Amino acid sequence: MAPPRSLPRRLLRGLLLLAAALVALPLLAEFAASFTRAGNAAYFVADPDLVLVRKPGMDGYTFGDGRWIACHINALGLRGDELPATRDPHELRVLCVGDSFTFGGGVETQDAWPAQLQALLGPPETSGVRVLNGGANGWDTPWQRLYLETRGLAEIRPDVVVLGWNWNDLNTVPNAPQLAAQQFLHPPDALLKPFDGWYALQGTHLYRWIYSLGRTLVPSDELLRKSYATYQKTIESIGVEPERRVAAQRARLFGDGPPDLEWWKATDTRQWKTVRQEMARIDALCRQAGARFVVALLTEPTWEGPGTFPGVERMAVMLDALGVPWVDLQPPFMNRDADGTPRGRRDELWLRYDDEHPNRDGHAIFASTIRELLDRRGLLERRSGN
Repeated sequence: MAPPRSLPRRLLRGLLLLAAALVALPLLAEFAASFTRAGNAAYFVADPDLVLVRKPGMDGYTFGDGRWIACHINALGLRGDELPATRDPHELRVLCVGDSFTFGGGVETQDAWPAQLQALLGPPETSGVRVLNGGANGWDTPWQRLYLETRGLAEIRPDVVVLGWNWNDLNTVPNAPQLAAQQFLHPPDALLKPFDGWYALQGTHLYRWIYSLGRTLVPSDELLRKSYATYQKTIESIGVEPERRVAAQRARLFGDGPPDLEWWKATDTRQWKTVRQEMARIDALCRQAGARFVVALLTEPTWEGPGTFPGVERMAVMLDALGVPWVDLQPPFMNRDADGTPRGRRDELWLRYDDEHPNRDGHAIFASTIRELLDRRGLLERRSGN
């Protein structure tokens, strides 16, 4: 018996409906994802100079301390408001550079230390000082130098550059930007792997929502303890043990006196040599651009004493030799007895679900101490103009 003549039409109609559904479902998913914070994450894009950056000129969210936090990345790639179209000739600009400690990982934009420094000084319109947040998650010292060399100094034209230096920058590797690109520009799981290299999709709400799956969970206390212990071991190996290994040699050669600069250089690890070289390059770049270079040695979350972090003295000699002002931010974060003996970490200054980053109160200490240094050095005096 011959099949009904209507069967081909039914088949065609079914195929058309299937095709329409295949088109409609992703569009509906994209629409639904546009209402989620994960679907509006402030994402990273490839950059010809810096390998990758957060996409400039966008409103979005970052995940930190177990929650999504709103942030605006301005047209120059800085966290915060857009700069005025024209610069007041009397305005002094302070460009803050650093990693997630400076960007403000886990805190609101207004709670990161550059914004709190601005709040202490007053609005740019009345204080004559504009503080800009040039921090970026994961940037180490060579990457920070690269930013200043290719972008920051020319675009911002700062009068002062404050480098918020983190002790995990001693863990620098030669290809840090490329490794970061592998993490942030390429799919992290099998679900998105077929779309690797489809950069037009990266900015869609649906892609960002899927990308965030499994990467934005609130960690358990057990996971926090393990993460903290792993991080502490890293800091021990790159920042603490090297100083302990040369302690006997130092005591034999110099007793209780300070070592000379050549001894510090001779006992540099590979990581310290990189930092020494990059600090000198940043200082030279700033001098060439007519900007003052200042370093804030941010607190190391895993260090509990005794005394300040062991690498401070080595860094201090390095910066003093360059003529770079600096301040050590470790002491305010350590509880001390009446005689000054450290008792341990001040947990109230750190995030609840990320005990490797400071909360707004910790950032407030950064801001006030850095302001004191800038005031003491006379670096906040208003420009005379032309």
